[in-house]
Amino acid sequence: MDVTIRTVTKAGRDEWFKMRKGICPEAPDEYLLSDMDVILASEENAVFVAIVDGTDDRGVFTGLW
Repeated sequence: MDVTIRTVTKAGRDEWFKMRKGICPEAPDEYLLSDMDVILASEENAVFVAIVDGTDDRGVFTGLW
């Protein structure tokens, strides 16, 4: 199994939002989006996504570090 790990950037924001909304469907969109914007603008935090065997990055795995 090949696993590629990369950071989520502003370009991946929409796919990250879809994943977060799938995990927390009851959370207001505005909350999820504002929280994501704060994280993406931070120089101290990062979000990582693992892409397994060439799959896309929707719903595979994320972590906030």
